[in-house]
Amino acid sequence: MLFGGSWEFPTFEIEDGETAEDSLERNFFECLSVQVAGARFIGARSMVRNPNVRFFSYGVEISQKVRWVNGYSSFKWLKINELRRIRLSPGCVTSIKTLENF
Repeated sequence: MLFGGSWEFPTFEIEDGETAEDSLERNFFECLSVQVAGARFIGARSMVRNPNVRFFSYGVEISQKVRWVNGYSSFKWLKINELRRIRLSPGCVTSIKTLENF
């Protein structure tokens, strides 16, 4: 495992015919059992090693409690200023800089 023990942000693939926002809503429901109440686009970047892969960042509002988590061994809700206190995978460190400037 290249970055074993590191935390990372959830990532999802956009399925054929889906918009990024559709994928976000579908995956929040499938992974966290919640509906997205609002989403704001923050930014996008390409993967360094594979420029054909793009990462999109969103600020998301949910209006209900997470009942269960599917597909992850653990999760935490953190404020942006708390993210620097945990061990993150390198790609997430780059995303934090975008979030801090938002």
